[in-house]
Amino acid sequence: MRSGSCLDMTSKINLATTGACLIGSLTWAQEIPKTAPDQSFWKRDTLTGDWGGFRTHLADLGINFNPVYTGEVMSEAAGGHAGNRTIYDHNLNLPLTVDLEKAIGWRGATFHANAFWLAGRSLTDDCIGDLANISNISAYPTWRLNELWLEQTFWDKKASIKIGSLATDADFFVPETSALFINSSFGCFSLVAANLPNPPIYPVAAPGVRFWVQPDPHLYFQAAIYDGDSGAQDVNKHGTDFNLAQNDGALIFTEIGYDLHPEADDKTLDGRFKIGSFIHTKHVPTWQTQITDGTDPGAINFGIYGIAEHDFYKHDTRKITGFVRGGGAPGDRNVISWYFDTGLNFTGWLPGRADDVAGIAFARSTFSRGYSDYVAATEPFKLSGAEMVIEATYRAQITPWWTVQPDVQVIIAPAGDPKCDTALVIGIRTAINF
Repeated sequence: MRSGSCLDMTSKINLATTGACLIGSLTWAQEIPKTAPDQSFWKRDTLTGDWGGFRTHLADLGINFNPVYTGEVMSEAAGGHAGNRTIYDHNLNLPLTVDLEKAIGWRGATFHANAFWLAGRSLTDDCIGDLANISNISAYPTWRLNELWLEQTFWDKKASIKIGSLATDADFFVPETSALFINSSFGCFSLVAANLPNPPIYPVAAPGVRFWVQPDPHLYFQAAIYDGDSGAQDVNKHGTDFNLAQNDGALIFTEIGYDLHPEADDKTLDGRFKIGSFIHTKHVPTWQTQITDGTDPGAINFGIYGIAEHDFYKHDTRKITGFVRGGGAPGDRNVISWYFDTGLNFTGWLPGRADDVAGIAFARSTFSRGYSDYVAATEPFKLSGAEMVIEATYRAQITPWWTVQPDVQVIIAPAGDPKCDTALVIGIRTAINF
């Protein structure tokens, strides 16, 4: 790997395979209801149906097991670093959720676990070397345990405590609208992925506790504390190392959200707004200290973010929804000092295709001045000011259990390296609910 290349710059900030994101246990698929045994193959909600009534029986007992397979072919059509290349990767997500009240009479309690089968190469690693990741399913190829937690609700389900191995991106900082997009910038944004040491984001989780409260239907507040370093993917290969080390520090997230219309119907234009923050208590040295090799003990790290989502149009099956997200972190100790993304989703605009969704989105990760000075002092070039992503995509709902999603991405200034040409990526993804 050549010093100063796009790929080398990406490895330096430890993002080669950590910039992807999973939102809950069914990211790329709709929530799966119980499947009626008389539904036809093409109209039922899952590929494998009701298992002769056994799936419905399990659901009646509070047990839901709904595997989701996501696979994709992605091709670098132009630009990047390593020349044109095509890759295939996939994720088989195996989520198990148990309503313990139905199962054993434990009122208000839920158990959840999910594991991934990850395979294939990353176009980011092999060719482009971009800051985030071309795909939000690309990861170190392995079998991996992800989340493993127990949640207890109380106060008439207006509050809950969740404890176990948790992923931050399942609860914090991700707009619902952005789940359509494939580039991981629109999930685990670089303000978190680039600035924190091995944060618990897809496909990794970390020991933690999350508290959530909703005193009013419009308003909620949540806070969580996690181990400060969940370990590199190729070290904690199977997600079964639950080590809590004092020198990892603690990672603390808080978020407050407001929903304009919690009971919005098909005609109401709803809006959702969130403000959040993170604090990493382990002291990190500043970039200037690393340049001068000084003895500065460093300081804790932190960042803030805000999210706004709103429906702009609803009529019959047609809908337009947009999102904006932005945030900042101290530039003297972080790779990314400012982040911004925005996008629009268009649902049901083709005749007879009420469940199809088209989208276009833009993201900008601005490199901090401190990090830029550090690179200039250690590499034979100066960083570009920011990496930018433009994505256009269309998710076609072929059947209730199968989607196909063509995708086009443009990556401008990958990893901020001026020697890296703008990359054009073309791909197609498919997701199957089993």
